[in-house]
This record gives sequence, structure tokens and C-alpha cells, in this order.
Amino acid sequence: MISLRCAIIFLLMLATATRTWGGTPAARVPVLTNEEAWKKMTFIETERGRQLPVWIRALAVSLPKTAAAMIDLDHAQRMESTLPPLLRAKLRWVAADANRCAYAKAYARFDYVRAGGKAQDIDALPKQMDKLLKEERIALQLVKQLVEAAYTVTDEQVAEVVELHGEKQTVAIVLVAAYANFQDRFLLALGAEVEPDGPYAPIKVSFPKPVKKEPSTEDKKEKPKRIVSPPEKHPPQLPEKLDDPEWTSLSFDVLRQRLDKQIARRQARVRIPDWETVRAQLPPEMPKPEKPIRIKWSLLTYGYQPRLAAAWLGGLRAFREESDLDAVFHESMFWVVTRSLQCFY
Repeated sequence: MISLRCAIIFLLMLATATRTWGGTPAARVPVLTNEEAWKKMTFIETERGRQLPVWIRALAVSLPKTAAAMIDLDHAQRMESTLPPLLRAKLRWVAADANRCAYAKAYARFDYVRAGGKAQDIDALPKQMDKLLKEERIALQLVKQLVEAAYTVTDEQVAEVVELHGEKQTVAIVLVAAYANFQDRFLLALGAEVEPDGPYAPIKVSFPKPVKKEPSTEDKKEKPKRIVSPPEKHPPQLPEKLDDPEWTSLSFDVLRQRLDKQIARRQARVRIPDWETVRAQLPPEMPKPEKPIRIKWSLLTYGYQPRLAAAWLGGLRAFREESDLDAVFHESMFWVVTRSLQCFY
């Protein structure tokens, strides 16, 4: 099972994976035309030819399998979550607003109107928060906090959301925030702007079922060594001491103490099902993992939101298959992101 570490690396590298290619440029990177992008993703079996959003066409330049998986994830989040469509769109709008991502706000507004809401109502959310029903207000406030400072969320806050929405829907609410933070950062890194004839409805795609086969002689051959740039002749001098109060405000001992405290937690905020329970309730059409899942966040998401979990992990697998990243680079980025977010997991 792919770990949280891979998820963080995946998020970071998507923002840097595109390279120059012919096509209509977004604000910061060139993208493929719609026709060029579909030619890159020949393995998609349905809905071919539909208009693709700009961020998918940018991603398809160098990571076409990952781009295809992201189309599937986008559809799962926007259409297949167990949350009511109007609430789902509001949650996504609040997250995009907190991230200052105009592109995502436009798409959330589009989905809200498609679900029967009025554009002026969702745009007025910040001023109308106190007038909403408690169930909706608490969910929206949680998502906003997860975007801005997830480490400040308390056990009591999550307990209230679970009491109002139940465990299954609470996991779905958190996954809206998780996907929003992932997608918004990618959109902001690209400088993506809403398409002239957009926003577009999500696209339902399907992929051929994987065929198991014995590894061939070619498969067993050692992969070619990665090509790296030659060392800089005159590299910048490294400082002897890091003079950054924010970065050094927590010592290694304090970080260790907080990590130990989290490891010592005997109960999560949402009950984590065991592997046998998760496996038994997976939908028949969903491929069953070959090995037992032991990672807790995977058990949690598969147990309560299997479709969203499978779509996200499908993207991770595609990215891992297509990318070629140095392990030291992996670990460095992982540390920087998790340290910045104060995520001790």
C-alpha cells in the first residue's frame, strides 16, 4: 500500500512535472490541446473527446497516466462522494476561498448551480455562515480550518462533526479538504485560469482491467540509471547556521516529544476498521488489494469512503509508475512539507 509519504511527494511533483510542449499556454506552463491530450491517453476507454480542463492538459504533457487517473479522481470527488451535492459544492468552495484559488471557486460554484443552487448564495457564504443550520456550519468551519491550520483541530471539534454527520460522512468531509488542498496548490502553481468556455462538468472515464502476467526477461532487466545534471562548478556557500526563527522554533527534542505523544494515542478521532471488515464491505466491482492493509489512514478511507480512496490511490500508483525521482529528493520534500504543516504522523 502506498504511504502518506508518497502522497506528499506526489502532490509536490505534480506542480513541477510539466515541460515545454506545443499547445495553448496556461498562465505559467504550456499545455496540450484537447486533441493532443486525448492522443496521449489512449488507454481511456470511455468519454473520449470530451473537453478537458486546462490542468489535466498540462499534466498530460509528461504524465498521461497520472492525468487520466486525476480525471477519475475529479469525477469521484465531484459526483460520487456520499455527501449531498449542495453541501459537497459548498465545502469545496470554502476550501478554495481559504486557499485563494479562483479557478477552484469557479468550479465549485458551477457544481453548486448544477445541483440546483444559486450562484449568489454560494458566493455569499462567508457573510451567511451564522445563518446556516448547525450541521452545515460546523462542517464548513472544519474544512476551512483544515485548509488554514489543520494542526489546530481538536478532538472535541471532530467529535461534534461525527455526532452531527456520522463517521462515514465525517471522513468524506475531511477528504474534500484533502483533495482541495492537493488540487488548489497544483492549480496555483500552474497559474491555471478558467477555460474560456468553462467550467466543465466532470468526466466519467473507465480503464481496461489489468491483466496479470509473468514477468518477462525484459521486465527483469535492471532499470537504466537516472541521468542527473553535472555538479555546479561554483555552488552557493551553505550557511553554517540556519537563521530562521519560524523553522527553528521547535527543537528536535520537541518534535520527538510530539511524535511520541501521537504514537501513544490509543484511539483515533474516528474509529478505524480492521482489515477483514474493510475487505468484506468493498464493492464487488472494486478490485480487492492483494495484501492486507495495515496503514491506518488507508484502512480509514477504504473503510468509510472506498470509491474516493481507490481513486486517490489510483493516481498515486500512476504517478509512481511514470515518475523517476531521486530518493533523497523524496525525503527532503517530505520533511519540508510535513514540518511546515506540523504533521507528526
